[in-house]
Amino acid sequence: MRCWKFRLAVFMLVGGLHASPSTADLVVESWLIGTTVSDSVNSHSIGHDSVTNPFQATHTAQRGLSTASVNYDFARTGDEASFGVSVNHHLEQLDGFTSSSGQIYIRPSVDSIITLEGAW
Repeated sequence: MRCWKFRLAVFMLVGGLHASPSTADLVVESWLIGTTVSDSVNSHSIGHDSVTNPFQATHTAQRGLSTASVNYDFARTGDEASFGVSVNHHLEQLDGFTSSSGQIYIRPSVDSIITLEGAW
């Protein structure tokens, strides 16, 4: 399993968000998520950039015997959201790398305090 590289713009691998006051909804402005298997010449990448709620999907990239697979479970309602991601990378007989990454930009619908929790 590889490390996820991410920007805290806000991106949560596993966790939740909550905005206060409760009259503020969380708005997901954009996201870009994906996974890649690459060698020095070619790569196979798969990703998703359309914001969908809820979003439950699996992306798998493969090159030879090497694979990178990602499961997503994203959902939001009103002022709460959860973003679950699990990755499984297998690098075999490949002079290259596997990678999974993502960025999710979230804002409250009104000026608010946002509480973030997460783990990876």
